[in-house]
Amino acid sequence: MIAPQIRGARFLDLFAGSGAFALEAASRGAEFALAVDTERRAMVTLAELASRWAVPVHTLCMDALKAVRTLGEKNEPFGVVYADPPYDYPHYQELLQSIDRDLPLEADAVIGMEHRRKENWVEERELNRIRVRKTSLYGEVAITTFEVA
Repeated sequence: MIAPQIRGARFLDLFAGSGAFALEAASRGAEFALAVDTERRAMVTLAELASRWAVPVHTLCMDALKAVRTLGEKNEPFGVVYADPPYDYPHYQELLQSIDRDLPLEADAVIGMEHRRKENWVEERELNRIRVRKTSLYGEVAITTFEVA
């Protein structure tokens, strides 16, 4: 769905868990991938794997919302952002608004957010820089992609 935009991009993997998406992005030619998760053990293991395999994957053990705000201060734009929060995550819209407001994004950046199929949490009127591109359905799972307007 977003493969063409990964090559050469700075990739942000929020709620990374094992870091599989960050590793996949690196394998598809991402210039840099940053995996963010609150699970310290998972981030340590991922950092060790990335070092052993010599892939450009870095880790940050931090809450996703705080990470987006912190990364916004660095002013290094991301080309692809992928967020896979737990399905009971209560802050989808807040996270999306923070990405929209705080995170430096490339002009052609794409953002993907995984969620339950039946949830309708996007309030586009509260967004300034990004707009819904489409929602793809996979059984009970949906991935809504956004693009810079």
